[in-house]
Amino acid sequence: MFCRTCGKEIVATAVICPHCGTPVKDEAAAGLSSGLRTAGWACAFLFPIVGIIIGIIALTKKDVGSGIAMILVSVVMMGVWAVIL
Repeated sequence: MFCRTCGKEIVATAVICPHCGTPVKDEAAAGLSSGLRTAGWACAFLFPIVGIIIGIIALTKKDVGSGIAMILVSVVMMGVWAVIL
């Protein structure tokens, strides 16, 4: 692996370049991390919204217990995911 600033060879586990002091970032790992975070946010809001919609449909079909339970679980899970992410 080589430093992006000075071009000298550095070890793969280096946090900073020992020659010039430039911070070393593993761009592939950073992209994966941000990609997973984006997917997490998408799932955190997509799945509960689908649950809320299904709960509303259950309420319109006179299945009040299941509808309310589905909506409550969906809202709670949305909050849990928001705290985790």
